[in-house]
Formats: sequence, structure tokens, C-alpha cells
Amino acid sequence: HGIFVGRGDAVELSDLKNEFYQELPGIRDRIFEALVGHGYYARRPDQVRTTYWILAAIAGVATFLAGVLADKAGVDILGAPPLTIFVAGALSAAVVFAFGWVMPARTAAGAQALEGVLGFEEFLARVESDRIARVKKTPEMFEKFLPFAMALGVEQKWARAFEGICQKPPDWYRGSSLSDFRPRLFVDQLGGMSRSGRDVAQ
Repeated sequence: HGIFVGRGDAVELSDLKNEFYQELPGIRDRIFEALVGHGYYARRPDQVRTTYWILAAIAGVATFLAGVLADKAGVDILGAPPLTIFVAGALSAAVVFAFGWVMPARTAAGAQALEGVLGFEEFLARVESDRIARVKKTPEMFEKFLPFAMALGVEQKWARAFEGICQKPPDWYRGSSLSDFRPRLFVDQLGGMSRSGRDVAQ
């Protein structure tokens, strides 16, 4: 929606330069909302992390101020000198901050979904192996699962499994001539397009 709205049916990357990045926060919000809505997380992971990072900042600042006041007053806190308080506060803040990265826990449904994704990734990466060589490979299969292979970072292995099977690019492809179609070269070209898209989104 953010790509084509107000721009017709065809859009060049140059049209999105310095504009499309404004759509990213909304896209990220919808992704997190979908994850929670499908029951994969009890709360939005970004909000959980932010909560812990705020607590880490509060703990660090509070301990620092306590150490400064104790140093000026020339007293110890709980029998510890100010320097020890500073170090303890920094370590406590670091621990809480680190916990913020790992605290967004998946629900049972989320863990099951992740297991399914990892299993599918293994299938895409090993489709050329002898164990699953019996799977009938067709151009339609290559095209259907290619987006998932690219999202999971196994597109080169997926393309290699279809060398000699796919003789022409998908019907939807419009680009440089591919008269001598090779799945791996095709994937390389798509990867270049993806990198250009990431540059535009920054």
C-alpha cells in the first residue's frame, strides 16, 4: 500500500527515495500487532524491551545519584563506599538491559509457529539433498516458494536445486534479458533488487 498509493500501477525506486522510509514505522506496528493478534506473543516484543530498557535507565540514574549524594555527604550506603555503589549500579543496569533483549517470550503457539518455520527452512535448504530428492521439482514449485527462500536466506540453495529444471523466468518478471535462464543468476538479480529496495527504505 505504501509503495503504490497515489503513484499508479508502476513505481520506480527513484520515486520512493526519501519518502518510503516514512511508511516503515506503520509497517512495523502492523507486523507486531499481527504477531500478538495471532497469539504468537502475549505482548508486543518491542514494548517489552522498551519497558526493561527504561527500568535499566532508571536503575542506573538512581544509583548514580545515590552514589554522588553519598560521596558529597561523606557517608557509605549499606556499608559500601560510593565507588562500589557506582559499579553496582552500572552492573545492575546492564543486567536489566540485557534481560530486555530476551524477555519477549513467545507463547506456545508462537513456539510452535517458529518450529514450523525452521522446519520449512530446512526443507528449502536441503531440497537438493538425496534425502528429499524424491520431491518432484517443477518451475511452479520454484516460483511458489522462492519468496520464502529469500526471506529465510536460503535462496541460493533453493535455486541450485532447480538448475536444469527451470528454463525461463516467471511470467511476472520484467527486467534484463534472460534468454539463457539460470535460476541462480535469476536469484542474484532479485537479490540486487532487494538490496536497492533496502537502500530506498533507509
